[in-house]
Amino acid sequence: MICWIAGFPNSGSTLVRQLIQQVFEFPTWSQYVEEAPAELFDTRCETFARNWTPALYRQITVDKQTWFVKTHEAPIDDQPAIYVVRNGIDCHLALSKFWVMPVHPIIGGAYSHPFPNWSGMWRLWGQWRKGPLLLLRYEEILADWRPAATAISEFLGLERKGEFVNDPQAARERWHQIFRTSWWERADFDQETERLFWDLHEPVMIELGYGSEKGN
Repeated sequence: MICWIAGFPNSGSTLVRQLIQQVFEFPTWSQYVEEAPAELFDTRCETFARNWTPALYRQITVDKQTWFVKTHEAPIDDQPAIYVVRNGIDCHLALSKFWVMPVHPIIGGAYSHPFPNWSGMWRLWGQWRKGPLLLLRYEEILADWRPAATAISEFLGLERKGEFVNDPQAARERWHQIFRTSWWERADFDQETERLFWDLHEPVMIELGYGSEKGN
């Protein structure tokens, strides 16, 4: 069985992968070849990503064990999924720094192929897909990981086996290419960019609990 770890890029899937590994002692995988240190993820992750094919997908779908697979793409089945969401403004700013490009076109989805834009990703996974879905908020996990661990345990029927040791500052200092939160400031969101963001994403910001342009 697959349990997808889905979400728009830079929304916190790496954080959730670490939580699953530490608390439930399950390895996690990714569709993408990433610059992830061996201390964070199974050393076989790169091989898994390079061999990600329809044949491998079919193989792990029918496997009795649970395969946690990170994806930033549209859903392709109704397997269980954990959807990780992050405040859209913070998410876009962080992603623009990572991709080294202006935030304005990312907001509209011009540079996010093959990924949908921030709102589109949620609509695909959270509104139109029929499979089981657990929604986790990046900010809430940072504040206290325990409710997220309990939610995952209940969602998949898994037994907690450990504690989650999360030190964001130490992680950014040691693996700055993976944890990039300190690279950007809200001041980078100019008036024109903010106007575009709210025009496109305000309904989903409200739906996901992040409020509206007027702060309601």
